[in-house]
Amino acid sequence: YHLAKWSGSSQAWTAIAPNSDWCHFTPLTDPSIISLLVANGKLYVAGQIHPVCGLAGPCGLAEFSTTGAGIVSGGSDNLWGTYFADDGGSGYEIGDGYDLCLRDCAVYVTGNFQSTGSTGGTTPAWGIAHQLNGSGAWTPVGGGLSLSGLHATGYCLASDPQTASDDRIFVLGTFDSAGSTSATNIASWEPASLGTQ
Repeated sequence: YHLAKWSGSSQAWTAIAPNSDWCHFTPLTDPSIISLLVANGKLYVAGQIHPVCGLAGPCGLAEFSTTGAGIVSGGSDNLWGTYFADDGGSGYEIGDGYDLCLRDCAVYVTGNFQSTGSTGGTTPAWGIAHQLNGSGAWTPVGGGLSLSGLHATGYCLASDPQTASDDRIFVLGTFDSAGSTSATNIASWEPASLGTQ
């Protein structure tokens, strides 16, 4: 169901997502859109991923075992948008993950979201977040991305592999500031200095 692993030595496929209910089909004829994946001990998947109606499941971001044991996502993996209340009910929009990258023991995700965590989001993230050492909560990166004071969207991530001591990541998206720095649609972030450049 959308994810598989090929082994060159055994010349065989392994189903990474053996449960069809791990993601939602919206509308029923359209599959979830997986934007990108990256492996770092686990398999991280980002995209337009929604849980099945009435069931708990990943929102925008999921983690899987690389052995075929299935999903290992916890509540901290979810991406959330804004709160809404209308005639159809109320709740939080599900965020979308658009890109992933791995740099210096951390996995970074960017997309259209304003928080991460359990329902509604417990941690403000503003379009970009990272998870250190392959476990634990997703935390904001350098104050996040904003557009006219509102949460913005990051579409593309890249790391800088030039030197081992340079841990910069680059983000491209629709924003006019990265943290407290004015930045029109492109910025870099240096974890060691805890700020944007």
